[in-house]
Amino acid sequence: MGATASSLLLPTTVSWAAGASALVLAPRSGKALPLAIAAAAGSAAYALTFFLRRQASAPPLLAGDELVAAVKHSFTLYRNFPSKDFVFTDITPLLISPQLFASVIEAMASHCRELGVDAVVGVESRGFVFGAALAHALGVGFVMARKPGKLPGPVLRRSYDQAYKKGSELEVSASIRPRDGSSLRVVIVDDFLSSGGSIVATHALLTEVGARVVGIVALGTLPLGGAARLQAETGITPFAVFNYAPNFAADPQLHVVDLPVE
Repeated sequence: MGATASSLLLPTTVSWAAGASALVLAPRSGKALPLAIAAAAGSAAYALTFFLRRQASAPPLLAGDELVAAVKHSFTLYRNFPSKDFVFTDITPLLISPQLFASVIEAMASHCRELGVDAVVGVESRGFVFGAALAHALGVGFVMARKPGKLPGPVLRRSYDQAYKKGSELEVSASIRPRDGSSLRVVIVDDFLSSGGSIVATHALLTEVGARVVGIVALGTLPLGGAARLQAETGITPFAVFNYAPNFAADPQLHVVDLPVE
């Protein structure tokens, strides 16, 4: 706990304890009740001060074009990873920035709040990062669509092809079925929407387990036809914080690293 939090919480605890003690002694002393009221007021004042300082220290959220530009220029792009001619987008600088990460999650949450969501489903692995944070922001549960062999008990499994790899698989636990027989309303979340294979597989698994997919959310869409495929195969128009097609020649602010081809 930081120094600011400690300096505020300790007096708050002391004043609360004093107020509680005073209330216990109230029947025996006519002076105890005013002491209790004063202690309670002090406790509330310290708590309010702590809250306001935390709010003041939080960076302002970004939105719209300002958010898109900041997110795009936070990435490091690695050419020829994980294979030749593929460009890997490292999102670490986004995640380590409280302002950018919070702004992205709020953009996703704003889209999802009107959908009546019961749970968020994150696609392994970077979909876990955004999915869990989004579930927390919405106040709902979180489900993992995992790679094979990671989940115990009964599972459902689907195969799919990635943009750079054939024959991948995903699993969902059968235990996400509500015991009362109702149908969960879920949103699927991933980092980048490329060919759409992993999300189509996740959608099929969730439908098989009895859930109703009401939304698909991603950090960004790549120009690989995934959005059109999802619209055609699931009937859902995916939401993305931005469309991502980096122009290496025209945008000098992009951080690009060329890796040797092995």
